[in-house]
Amino acid sequence: MIKINEILQLSLFKNFKQICGEDYLDNTVSLAVILEYESIKTGYVGFNYGDFVLASYFFAKTCPDIVNNALSIIIKRHVSGIAIKTDGEVKLPASLIELAEEYHVPLFTFDGQYMEDLILSISESLNTKDQYIILEEKLNSILNGHIDAHTVKTTALEINRNFLPYIITANITPKDENDNVAIHSYFKKLMYRQFRNTEVCTYSFIKYKYGIVLICSFDKDSLPSNGTHCSYISSILNKVEFNPDGFNIGICDTPLPLSSLRSSVLKAIDANTVCRFLSADCKNYTSLGIYKYVMTLVNNRIIYDDIQSHIDILKEYDNTYASNLLDTLIVYIKNNGDISKTASEIFQHTNTVRYRIKKACSLLCLSSEHAYEELYLIINCYLLNKILYL
Repeated sequence: MIKINEILQLSLFKNFKQICGEDYLDNTVSLAVILEYESIKTGYVGFNYGDFVLASYFFAKTCPDIVNNALSIIIKRHVSGIAIKTDGEVKLPASLIELAEEYHVPLFTFDGQYMEDLILSISESLNTKDQYIILEEKLNSILNGHIDAHTVKTTALEINRNFLPYIITANITPKDENDNVAIHSYFKKLMYRQFRNTEVCTYSFIKYKYGIVLICSFDKDSLPSNGTHCSYISSILNKVEFNPDGFNIGICDTPLPLSSLRSSVLKAIDANTVCRFLSADCKNYTSLGIYKYVMTLVNNRIIYDDIQSHIDILKEYDNTYASNLLDTLIVYIKNNGDISKTASEIFQHTNTVRYRIKKACSLLCLSSEHAYEELYLIINCYLLNKILYL
């Protein structure tokens, strides 16, 4: 299913004029149908919620009662939306518009487009969305299911039967976190082109959570050379009219066999999380340094629950005493343990910073010998977890 506001973004619907129902554009559509007025004898029992109805108003010039009565009936059947073809001269009765508002049915008028073309456009969009939902489910089964390597490979080939033996993967997310709706629309356009493309393609884009996973496959002799992975991924994005500058890109740059797709994608997601944390454009997994191991702690729920319990202790103390232990520690770790820089950034005396760090270590029962290292892991795990689960 798709929503009406998604239909309006299709090229053939750009010039549709909305008459009413602005608050109900999230009505879902599962079928586009043409209203046949001669079906009035049956009471239009076949119309239901999920139908996007296309109707002609030209007949209303000679038989307005039949047309308006038919539209009233299907509005009362709670269809998802109605688009009426007019010549721009005939106006819809106010009573019809009021009825549509009452039953939460958006009304539109249009002129010039053929109904058959509109139905085809909606149907192709529905099929495309069905396809990418299926692919996302397959990827989800690989990442979160308990399946063996052979099943991983088999499922991957169900995603794209043209995959070659070796893969690198990328996790791509919008830099603007408020761009979630836009990336959904952008991805549907990408998938529409992908499914209409008859060329053999050895890479696939798959919607995953609020971003995209790109799986690129290669023969052993065609693998990208070290250091070129970011530019290679960017070239593919440019090819399909994605602007790489608008995205954070995390890449598992170690070529792995197709049967290791789960490991590859999870590493790409880790690289993307660190990429966002560092406000970088692109990060390869092999270049994450210590963050590679910090992400291992973040992904281990047993260990991270222990880390979160430490954070909760700091938050509870801050709430009780109106202190700023947690915020001070975040700035302290960001400045690599430099107390002077930390004091300057939070506008406090260095002794205040030292007191807060000492107090935090006491509350968390940290050993004096490894206090900084433990704080480093606790704070960075906390911040990376927040990004991972945005």
